[in-house]
Amino acid sequence: MAYSSNHSNLKLVRLLVRYFAPTRGIQVEVIEFQNLTGETSEILVNHILSVLEKYKINEKVIAFCGDNYNTNFGGLIRKEKNHVFYKLNNSVKMNISGVGCAAHLINNALQTSADMLPVDVESIVNKTFQHFRIFTVRVEELKKFCNFVEFQYKRVLGSVKTRWLSLLPALERTIEMFDGLRSYFLSQEKSPKFLRDFFNDPQSILYLRFIHSQIKLCTNTIKKLKKKIFGVAKWQKN
Repeated sequence: MAYSSNHSNLKLVRLLVRYFAPTRGIQVEVIEFQNLTGETSEILVNHILSVLEKYKINEKVIAFCGDNYNTNFGGLIRKEKNHVFYKLNNSVKMNISGVGCAAHLINNALQTSADMLPVDVESIVNKTFQHFRIFTVRVEELKKFCNFVEFQYKRVLGSVKTRWLSLLPALERTIEMFDGLRSYFLSQEKSPKFLRDFFNDPQSILYLRFIHSQIKLCTNTIKKLKKKIFGVAKWQKN
């Protein structure tokens, strides 16, 4: 398994091995953690092959697991050849399996199912956030409506576009402040029509709560997956 993350100008790559030990069951170990000079498929494959050779396990690889980036798998249909999985498969001369990141698969499945709703919940949350983000006057006005519905004002939150599950805390805040937000947008003469129509819909809170329950379920599932993979991972002792 290969996982990478960017820190400033550093490209940190972790290589994990998952194997079965008769007396201990399934084990996960971090065998290498290095900063690479780039993130092209060629650089990553050469690094993986060198580590496999270092630990003499290049003939025992049966699968490659990594994030679902094009660099790793070449897109959804995997027809291209300029990606890690294809090059690694040829280099080890074995028909290995390619396993995408389970967290990303759950993330994508949830996003696809949410797109079937008649409203775009993500857009609602983020447009609401943008409406108040840098406008002090609007925030002060919202505080008045929160007081009117007897709810203590809390800062409106937004989500990160590259990570759909980051929507959870922003969605929770929108649900908490729903009555105040609804009163605010329906009372303003120049409030965005997109938001006015949404908060004027009696079913709008149901859409928010439905997506919230699904995201929470998926988030808890991903946490369990990460704990299962990384929580038991340990460094290989030479």
